[in-house]
Amino acid sequence: MRKCLTFLLITLHVFFLNAQSLVVTGSTVIPTTDPCIQTHASLTVKNISSDTLNVLCEKIIIDTTSATDNFFCWGSNCYGSNTYISNDYNELLPGEGDNVDFGGYYDAYCNLASATIEYCFYPDIDPTDRTCIT
Repeated sequence: MRKCLTFLLITLHVFFLNAQSLVVTGSTVIPTTDPCIQTHASLTVKNISSDTLNVLCEKIIIDTTSATDNFFCWGSNCYGSNTYISNDYNELLPGEGDNVDFGGYYDAYCNLASATIEYCFYPDIDPTDRTCIT
């Protein structure tokens, strides 16, 4: 039992140490007074590692209403509502923060409907080193 506990603690420690390459910040609730206008959220993605990272973005839909759309832009490309992982990466140098290249968009098309979307960012060489924001 003691060996299992020690192994578990070491494994968790290594996992949490490895999941420390990126920090994502930004507004997590974007209210609107007019559901006929597209809603937009910006995020800042910062590389806190000592390596240059090629960062991908993944969209995870938690809750949405039919007859609405959500899409995102990352790097130099925008991806339609049926794309969940960016095809291209955004290169971030060590210590570099990017507050320009991400945009999350939501169209309610005049419905009083909300959506909950999670965006995860991770280096292309390690999908388990993810940082997510909802």
